[in-house]
Amino acid sequence: MAIRRQGFEWQVRDLGQLPVKRLEELSNSPQSIFISGIGNATITKRNCTANDEFLVLQYTGSSPGIWPNSGNNWQPRGYINFVVETTAYFVNPDGLPAEGMPGSALPYPITTSFSPIITDYIPIEIPPDTNWDITYFLGNSLVEPIETFPVPAVITFETTGVELAPLLSYASGAQDLTIGTPVTITPINSGGAPDTCSVLPALPAGLSISSTGIISGTPTAITPLATYTVSAGNTAGGASSTIQIEIVSNPPVYSYLSSPYVLTKDVDSINQLPTKTGGPDATAFNLTGILPGDLIFDATTGLISGSVFETWPSTTYSVELVGPYGNGATSFTLEVVGNLPIISYPSPIVLITDTLVSISPSSTGGPVNTYVWWFGSIPAGLSLNGTTGVISGIPEAVSSIAVKQIRASNGDGNDFATFSLTVDAGRPSVEYTAIELTENVAMSAPAGVPITGFSPITSYSITFGVPPSGITLDGTTGVVSGTPPFGSAAVYDFEVTAIGPGGTAPAASVAITILPGVPSISYATPVTATEGLIFSASPTNTGGAPDSYVLTAGSLPDGLGLNTLTGEISGPSLDIVGTVRNFTVTGSNASGSSAFAVQITTVA
Repeated sequence: MAIRRQGFEWQVRDLGQLPVKRLEELSNSPQSIFISGIGNATITKRNCTANDEFLVLQYTGSSPGIWPNSGNNWQPRGYINFVVETTAYFVNPDGLPAEGMPGSALPYPITTSFSPIITDYIPIEIPPDTNWDITYFLGNSLVEPIETFPVPAVITFETTGVELAPLLSYASGAQDLTIGTPVTITPINSGGAPDTCSVLPALPAGLSISSTGIISGTPTAITPLATYTVSAGNTAGGASSTIQIEIVSNPPVYSYLSSPYVLTKDVDSINQLPTKTGGPDATAFNLTGILPGDLIFDATTGLISGSVFETWPSTTYSVELVGPYGNGATSFTLEVVGNLPIISYPSPIVLITDTLVSISPSSTGGPVNTYVWWFGSIPAGLSLNGTTGVISGIPEAVSSIAVKQIRASNGDGNDFATFSLTVDAGRPSVEYTAIELTENVAMSAPAGVPITGFSPITSYSITFGVPPSGITLDGTTGVVSGTPPFGSAAVYDFEVTAIGPGGTAPAASVAITILPGVPSISYATPVTATEGLIFSASPTNTGGAPDSYVLTAGSLPDGLGLNTLTGEISGPSLDIVGTVRNFTVTGSNASGSSAFAVQITTVA
């Protein structure tokens, strides 16, 4: 839609030269500035707005004053009329009384310092397809130009314009007011100021209406929705308008912001107040339901407080909020859970064979009554303390990584700690006890069997010294075995080193003492000795070397003797020819003895 602003100017110059008739027409009755032919207007018919045109006449004015070339001080008084169809609107631009015209000029001048520019009291609105005109009326009586017009009396006055009847309007829709809450409802007035206002039916208790239609106050009672008619009036008339008002309750509004509350038995306590989020203060808090035995509910403040020592299922409690303008409600949920065990073990756990371990659990929950090895076999050499949960011992075998699980229990339930555990090979260790052997006697267990730990050994070797003849080392088992031969009796010392996945063991000393075998002696017998000649006989020993020889039975021929170290019988035989001697020689050492019977006959 296009908007256009346009101004009109109509001039009548040098009135003294106008034909008298025309002056009389201008002075006797209002003349159209468009079609009268007076002045400079060239339109020959009344104006009419087009079908799509809407015209607003906003500003008007005239400029009467001293006309040049008139020859005297003629001061005309002009008046403008707006004509819409057949209705004329009289306006006095100079603010002077309109002589001979109905009513007086109404709008205030834009300025009183200059004559005159004024704003129309009510903008003249000309709708589409409407005839309209502007007329001018010269209010002076016309006289001959040679006569000096007296200066008319100028009357100055102020006016507020034509008073209009009040026209109040209130916001549409229901006004939901809250009991106990101050309120002010101000209407929109598109008319004159009211002198009085009244309302029917009576407003809800606590509300009142002023003479200007303002409804205010503090509602004191719940009131259902109703329509109220407000009548406003002044000297120009009156009008009615309606407003819908409902007074609703104003209950306290509180909330337990941290709900739901989940507490742990024997651990937690609570101290929770509800938070006010609206409405007036509650005067009482009424709880529905029973709290766990050690909790307290304060009916004055709504405080929940106390410690918990028993489990309690999740329960929602309703709380009635008692207020001065109606009651509200809120709720909270509370649960008390058992103080379950909460345990953990380090993971992964890596142990070494032959190494003492002690692993304690971390317990961050309720007290634990018992620990049980729940899943996965416990490694050999380890044990679980059922009271403390400590895993201790010396791992005895290598094991690959595996998942283990231990259960902790108390009266409220169980918790399971899951962890991984590996046993790696440690540095092996080996030692031998002192070995005592006898010549020609095979070594038997446990002599020669190594004493080792639990760390695996893959090979054994002699790294220092030499074992006795007939004695060997098994490179896989580490067993020292064999049979020492006769003549090997002595003390021997050599070292054995063991190697495994976990490293090399310190060298182990092997001490072997070989004792001589039991003697087994014999002599050539029977033998003869020649009287008076040297006789010599030595024993044959097929056993261990004797340490000594003794005559244990009988007697030697006279002149013969027994070497106690070698067992040799020697010397000249002094027996009478034919004498027969029977005797027994015994060879002995630490392992035993051997006796042999000998017969010597003396011959010539």
